[in-house]
Amino acid sequence: MKALLNHHEREALPTARRLAVTFAAVAALHVVMLALLAVSLRTNHNPVVLGLLITAYLAGVKHSYDWDHIAAIDNSTRRFAAQGRSPVSVGFAFSMGHSMVVVLAGVLVVSGAGISPAALMALPFGFMAAMTLCDTVNGVAMMKMYGSAVVDPRRRIGFNMVITGVSAASALFISVITIAGVLHVMLGLTDPVTTFLAELDLGHAGLALVALLLFIWAAHTWVRRTGEAASATTRRNPPG
Repeated sequence: MKALLNHHEREALPTARRLAVTFAAVAALHVVMLALLAVSLRTNHNPVVLGLLITAYLAGVKHSYDWDHIAAIDNSTRRFAAQGRSPVSVGFAFSMGHSMVVVLAGVLVVSGAGISPAALMALPFGFMAAMTLCDTVNGVAMMKMYGSAVVDPRRRIGFNMVITGVSAASALFISVITIAGVLHVMLGLTDPVTTFLAELDLGHAGLALVALLLFIWAAHTWVRRTGEAASATTRRNPPG
């Protein structure tokens, strides 16, 4: 009951405040990452650690644009927004849960290494910081996009139908890629179809999905504004 009350209390907070808290949490992860890096460089004086951290950070950015991330975050955000809620932290929550595996793996590595724990732990925190930042931005952008497109109930139905179709196609696409990849490896297939699907980069596919969603939103906005302009012109200059 207390958790439910806290949930409703959070929902009642202004969206701007909830956004600030969410991005403050993302900033805190970046602070932890930089602190671990500073400690590592101070004790080891090894510039290789900085290069590894940059690599881990960029890997987190790339991983956040995998097709499964985009589809999961956008679908959840759209569903909450359709219920009249402001899901500002969907991307952050998804990313935190997803990246905790990386942090736990880092802890296990640190526990058994003659290497600086700060240096090793900076890597998973860098990965987590980058992924939470990008996933949070993605979730907030989807919330804003959906919120601006559902003012008119009739247009909301059309927008929902299109986005639902894209989401269903996304889920099918991910399933096909996964199954094809497994079959390609387990059965040693060499045909061009499964080879192509097994080698497909989900990060690049995720960026294509982002571009498609932005195109749909832009097209919807253009149609809406064109219709509003035509209606305003008709009201100012009624026929006859």
